[in-house]
Amino acid sequence: MGYAVVVIFDPEGILTDTSACRFGAWKEMAREQGIAYDPVWDAQLQGLEEQAWLQSILSRGHRGYSAAERMALLTRMNDLYDDLLLQMGDSALRDGAEHMLRQLKKHGASLGAVMTDGMPGRVLNKLPVRECFQVISRREDMASQLADVQLRLRAAPADCLLITTSPASAKVARSLGMQAMLCGRGEENAVLLQQILAVLPDFEKPEST
Repeated sequence: MGYAVVVIFDPEGILTDTSACRFGAWKEMAREQGIAYDPVWDAQLQGLEEQAWLQSILSRGHRGYSAAERMALLTRMNDLYDDLLLQMGDSALRDGAEHMLRQLKKHGASLGAVMTDGMPGRVLNKLPVRECFQVISRREDMASQLADVQLRLRAAPADCLLITTSPASAKVARSLGMQAMLCGRGEENAVLLQQILAVLPDFEKPEST
């Protein structure tokens, strides 16, 4: 018999990897402005908000940019990102992701997903693993998405485990009374599966019938 547990995935960097699309979009947007953009610079900008990321790129341009121009360039970058994500299709799914999800279901876990970055969420929704999830939430913020999954799956907060690469998301989950497992981005899913399975017995087991 499985355990009364909901495993919630914040998928980017765990189930999906769209970092190449993000890099490609910034690189093409910069190229159109006559600015060279490379992986070293990209790595240095990781973690910045999009506005600050854009400003750093434009600071190497040959002219100033108005607020309206910066907004248009940010829109252009996001359009390029969306196009590249759609081209990725099934290749957006990381190795071992589908096996991990199916093994968790086999062990009795209910599965949910939260989508803090809209387009990767729409990509995941089109992949074969979509059928593994009982709930995929796309509400306005992480707290609302986590609460939405919990309520729709009728689980107690203490029986919910968030799997994420984001310390901020893990903090939100814990503030709601949920458990959280913070993973390294790109961690092998075979290893992650064993870590999750090791935690499952610590959750409350359903009453025997």
